[in-house]
Amino acid sequence: MNALVAYSGSESEDTSDEENVAPCPKRPRKEVGEKSRDVLPLPSDILRMFDDDEEKDSKESHMGRTRTFAHVAGNWATYLSIPFSCDGRFIRCLEQLCGYLTDQYPVATGHAEFHVIPLCDLHVTVSRTVPIRHHWIEPLTGKLKNGLSKHHSFSYQLSDLEVYCNDTKTRSFIGLEILFGHENFLELVKTIDDEFQHFRLPKYYEVANFVV
Repeated sequence: MNALVAYSGSESEDTSDEENVAPCPKRPRKEVGEKSRDVLPLPSDILRMFDDDEEKDSKESHMGRTRTFAHVAGNWATYLSIPFSCDGRFIRCLEQLCGYLTDQYPVATGHAEFHVIPLCDLHVTVSRTVPIRHHWIEPLTGKLKNGLSKHHSFSYQLSDLEVYCNDTKTRSFIGLEILFGHENFLELVKTIDDEFQHFRLPKYYEVANFVV
């Protein structure tokens, strides 16, 4: 009973205190469609997510190369190639060739500029350069590995020097054409093209030339 009396007494005291407190002013009611004045600004990174401005690349930073398709945020330029390993004799021949071309066609005279590809980057291209989305990387890589694993290793032989030009006619290059082993490369390209079709990516060139 004493506990009940004490509880009742404390409740009456709280009630009397509440009666002496001034009521809080009511906030004005917002009309439908009225914008709040306390909206926080969006971060700059989010505001730039959907910018349509293309990145400006310097040709000097990419050995004279230009884009063949517009830059889109989230896209990755991708191509497939087979690394080419060379011996000391091939390296010496390549150095002599580059030296000859540089002497015969200096940039200062208004001729085209030559860009020497590092020997560690020599390769045989077996696909077009295509843009893929980031979430395509894993499934596309898996399909390509599965398809290409069914092919056996083979040998190939290089032929004469040839001059080639890209699709957009903005860049030319000198390469060694592959003579023996051409059919084996065509089989690789067919497998790659079949997997590219699942992602609606362009096939390799109809007239395929395989070059180092």
